[in-house]
Amino acid sequence: MSDTVSVKASPFKEFFLSVITRDVQIVDTIPEFVDNSIDGAKRVRGSDDLSGLEVDVFINEDKVTVKDNCGGIERNIAENYAFRFGRDDEAENEIESIIGKFGVGMKRSLFKLGSEFVIESKTEDSHYVIEINVDEWLDQNNWQFELEPISTDDPRATLTEPGTRIHISELKDNVSDKFSQELFITKIINNLRVKNRQYLRDGIEIRVNGDELEYSPLELRTSDDLVPASETFSVDNNGAEVQVKIQVGVGDRDPDKAGWYIFCNGRVVEEANKHEETGWGTENIPQYGSVETLFFVHILA
Repeated sequence: MSDTVSVKASPFKEFFLSVITRDVQIVDTIPEFVDNSIDGAKRVRGSDDLSGLEVDVFINEDKVTVKDNCGGIERNIAENYAFRFGRDDEAENEIESIIGKFGVGMKRSLFKLGSEFVIESKTEDSHYVIEINVDEWLDQNNWQFELEPISTDDPRATLTEPGTRIHISELKDNVSDKFSQELFITKIINNLRVKNRQYLRDGIEIRVNGDELEYSPLELRTSDDLVPASETFSVDNNGAEVQVKIQVGVGDRDPDKAGWYIFCNGRVVEEANKHEETGWGTENIPQYGSVETLFFVHILA
């Protein structure tokens, strides 16, 4: 008779959460939530006109709230994909995502910030809440979250139009300390403004503690005698075609803005890079003179 037995190999929740939250910086958590809102906005509109869509972010030392009117999360997506840690091939085919490709950013940001959170979502066909107490969830043997349908007269219902609301409380001590600092909130605002430059241009309104982020244009100069250079090509990424467009030209006289800008699916992932590994300041690419030199790399994955 065989002596073969099953050996437990499932991860401990505490260890798993420590791993997925270890490398995320607090300043980057809020943009993760806004990314999900923008994904919803792009799905709702299917175009570059995002006017009328809004994301409101409220931050203080006690709580964080991110609320939008960007279409919400369909119940089927919420039940089967949106709150899982990672995505399989089936999810990639099911979820149309512009920015959030791997399904980890929102969850790790939730766990990074606090120990209690409520996610409310309303679509044309559903309205539900997911309430999570992390300490209680850690004590459970299963990994599921409980989704509860609600009606408009439910006291937990805050959304009157399709959208999503994320509310995080019982903030961790280091998070509460950061969010009590005005300079840190300013850093988050600048981070959001830079990363979402294109979407602000397209008309979406993003507010932090009531203050609206302003769109600051970043454009290459063009005239009869001065035309930016441009090249478009595609590369193979494990069987998937990735479109790349590179532009180079000059802008206004602001040395701080000079450098490489990399946009991935519309979001700025690198701004004003002047590092040697990109060739800046070398023989091939001299440093700026009387005008700024701009290199734009647009990647559509």
